[in-house]
Amino acid sequence: MANEQMANDKVYLAALAGLLHDVGQFGQRAGKSGEHTEIGAGWIRGIQEMFPRAIWEDLAGAVAEHHSQSPRRRVVKVVRLADWLAASERDTGTAPCTEPSTTPLVPILARLELTGASPEEPWGFGLNTLNLDSPFPQRGLGAVDTSHYADLWAQFEDEINTLKTAGATTGEQHFTSLLSLLHKYLTFVPSATLGEESAGAEERTLPNVSLYDHLKVTAAIAACLERGLSDDQLDLLLRRDEAVWQQPVAVMARGDLSGIQGFIYRITRPAGDATFRGVAKRLRGRSFYLALLGDAAGDWLIRRLGLPSANLLFCGGGRFDLLIPVDGHSQQELAECLKELECWLFDTFNGELGIQFATQEVTPSDFGNLRRVYAGLEYQLIQNKTRKWQGQMDRVDFYVSGKNEYHACPVCHLTSMDEPRICPMCKQQHEIGGKLPDTSWIAFAYDKPETPQGAVSVSFECFDSTVLLMNPSEAETFLYRQRQRPSPAMLYRLNSTDFVPDEVPTALGLGFRFLANTAPVALEAVQLHAHEPANPGDVLDFEEIAELSTGAKRLGVLKADVDHLGLLFSDGVESPTISRQAALSHTMDLFFSGWLNRLCDNVFAAWKDGPGKDHPWRDRITNLFYVLYSGGDDLFVVGPWDQIIELASQLQADFTGYACHNPNVTLSASVVQVKPHYPVQRFAQLVSDRLGEAKDAGRNRINIFSHPVVWHDEQVGRGYDWNLRFAKDLCHKIEDRDVPRTLIHDIGRLYRRHRVDRNGHLKPMWVPELYYTLARRLRKEVRETVQDDIFNAIAAQTILVPVTYVSLITRKE
Repeated sequence: MANEQMANDKVYLAALAGLLHDVGQFGQRAGKSGEHTEIGAGWIRGIQEMFPRAIWEDLAGAVAEHHSQSPRRRVVKVVRLADWLAASERDTGTAPCTEPSTTPLVPILARLELTGASPEEPWGFGLNTLNLDSPFPQRGLGAVDTSHYADLWAQFEDEINTLKTAGATTGEQHFTSLLSLLHKYLTFVPSATLGEESAGAEERTLPNVSLYDHLKVTAAIAACLERGLSDDQLDLLLRRDEAVWQQPVAVMARGDLSGIQGFIYRITRPAGDATFRGVAKRLRGRSFYLALLGDAAGDWLIRRLGLPSANLLFCGGGRFDLLIPVDGHSQQELAECLKELECWLFDTFNGELGIQFATQEVTPSDFGNLRRVYAGLEYQLIQNKTRKWQGQMDRVDFYVSGKNEYHACPVCHLTSMDEPRICPMCKQQHEIGGKLPDTSWIAFAYDKPETPQGAVSVSFECFDSTVLLMNPSEAETFLYRQRQRPSPAMLYRLNSTDFVPDEVPTALGLGFRFLANTAPVALEAVQLHAHEPANPGDVLDFEEIAELSTGAKRLGVLKADVDHLGLLFSDGVESPTISRQAALSHTMDLFFSGWLNRLCDNVFAAWKDGPGKDHPWRDRITNLFYVLYSGGDDLFVVGPWDQIIELASQLQADFTGYACHNPNVTLSASVVQVKPHYPVQRFAQLVSDRLGEAKDAGRNRINIFSHPVVWHDEQVGRGYDWNLRFAKDLCHKIEDRDVPRTLIHDIGRLYRRHRVDRNGHLKPMWVPELYYTLARRLRKEVRETVQDDIFNAIAAQTILVPVTYVSLITRKE
């Protein structure tokens, strides 16, 4: 046991050295040459009691010795090799750049190419800490202000000293705190260019990998090398021995939860329930529970394997990627974990949720181009999905349950019960959905924690962890108890990178996460007709959300995702190195998990000053939109139908700017409008089908009112933006009594009557009939302002978009 602990200590120290080895670049650019290693060395001295002296003394000199020509310590060899493997993109760049201290980080989205060329104009990130106020790149940024490095360094030094004085009791919590701090300060700091690594180099690389992404990947690789390779293998690899260079040095493992969509939307109103209140909260709670499940499973696997959190390369959307060592113990432990996980999923969810797993060996040359590894993982996953539950089929209860329970939960129709009542899991998911808008901190506790009053506790006994959802005051209580009785735990702040308290408990790891948790919460009591009121703090339900619509009281449902994401990862990135893959995942998730909250806030603010300025609930609610899920590269949001359309428009505009107007990085979306009592399973399937139609029509489109239209088009009448502006213009004319509302219906009927098929063919008589209708119903001066636009929309086959929009928004209910 002592030997195993010693081995795990060495793994964590190798990973720490991987994180610290290039922090000196940050210090040099901040003007701290000669003293920049003190941050690393000081941090190491602060944790020397954590590890046996023989181990930490190796690390203490690793930072300074990293650039030595003849490294002596094993940890230095490990980090040097990990640095080479993590920075393979430096060997592929040929574009000249300015001095490293003034070179901005180039957005990786600006450099993706599929069918077209990427933007030629320069794009870059300014030097800032990571926050939701400035996640967007800047057009034309050719150089950064070097004085900002000194400002960043001063803030970084203050916070790292706060963490350093706290210490830690386990390597895991300590490592994650440091990783989170680097995430905050180095996300927009470019990684090393060839100019910094090779004096006198004629060609230098414009960096599109941040120093944070580089250091995280280096730490993950270093942990694998430390455990998986011998000293002789390290020496041969450092000498670039061709034979050894083709041997595996790590294993990429990918887990993929199946059945997620069916599980989330398998929800109904309990029979006998007099209201529909609670459906929205249960739906959001169920979606978030699945996200927690993926996080808890990934965290558990890392802890079981004795690896730092950096080795969990990606986790989101029911999928996670791990980088693990090649040694037999790690492989055996992973296999045992997967058996336990599959068995627990089957017992807990009765086969509705499953997991497929794939592994692929990674050679040193693969780190410079992961196409072979990713293709192998996807092929294995496809094969394994055809053998779902193969490992459980010999169980006696696989086909027939051994429980004497003959009722199903009336909400999920999944959990068997001894009597007809709501199951504990559905009750908890309802509680989670109600708590999320008030949640600003999440704790992963690895002992049995005492839950602060008002917090929500979600237990994952199979993963030896409990998740606590807390608001600021509840988090303060949790921190106080941790100071009194330290126990291993991780505390994450949501949607803010100010995550380090003034006094840090010794056993507590710290970090931050972005979570799209926007929800319409009542600030004051609001009541719809004779229904049960929503009291202060309650989340509005679907019927109340629909009441916020203009015109028809309908619920709008928006689903969107990035086009060709798999191809962007495999073929869009020039030389898909492991660091570039990490940077791309990180960039996508920041928009969908982080920025979406701000986007919803912006549209809500515009509504308060526009269509909602006279609404009686204007100042009684916190938002219009309920984010059911968003992260990775996709989202699912409900809201008032007309404002969901506005949200979709702004989403596309913001994503286009975030992607640097790169024509290869596009978004497809679908919007449906339904009555608020429409079954969840039905509208979820409906909006998914409509999104599929938008992609089948060519992608870079939105399917609205069952019509896939391109977002923008130079041809008048074709684009979504043009049709939305035309629809709003018609609404103004109806409001001013220049255009009768019934004319809009007549135009829609005329188009449907003359449409021959869905390919755009119309009967020739539509032209004179439309001229006659307009001449009879409109004054000449009004007709001249709308006639051409109506003809263009009919000719472009998009006329039903403005017709339907106007009909719904002018309806009186």
